[in-house]
Amino acid sequence: MIFAAIDHVQKKLNQYLMTSYGTQQDVVVVSNMIAQDGSAISYANNKLVISLVNIEKDTLPKTLYPAHSRSSQQLRNGNTPLHFNLYILISANFAGERYEEGLKIISHTLQYFQRTPFYDHNNSPDLDAAIDKLILEIENIDLQNLHGIWSTVGNKYMPSILYKLRMVSVSDLGVTQVPVSVASPSTQVEKIEN
Repeated sequence: MIFAAIDHVQKKLNQYLMTSYGTQQDVVVVSNMIAQDGSAISYANNKLVISLVNIEKDTLPKTLYPAHSRSSQQLRNGNTPLHFNLYILISANFAGERYEEGLKIISHTLQYFQRTPFYDHNNSPDLDAAIDKLILEIENIDLQNLHGIWSTVGNKYMPSILYKLRMVSVSDLGVTQVPVSVASPSTQVEKIEN
């Protein structure tokens, strides 16, 4: 579910930016910027990078979720879905002479999410069937928390914005059907002649 939500946002934003810049190359990637060994990740260079920086259980009252959603149906069937907020850091990983290009791309990103702040099955038919709706909200962070995020990511600051991606739902639907019969292993022992 988490991958499907972030992948959907990446594909939609990438499609918009590729069209805006008239390029056939991906502009947006989902990645860390630094590998576990501390080395830079080369395919993220000169790209807009989406990184997952936190997963949080959504604590909004269940009454705020729409009555017609799949989540409500699952609640009636006895399955309680979990709603998560994913915190995604969108960073312009452009350096040197391309720094200005990164600023332009992150500006276009802000404009895109201002026009398209949510995805559902009406405006985005290719949204994963297990997800009812995704809502993007800008998270304002002060300089101290911003420093903490970049320290956690393990990189030096880049132009970036933090979004909360809301209402990612995961439910344990359990076993809905048990097989009619299960074959038992054979207990016969046969003597093997030498």
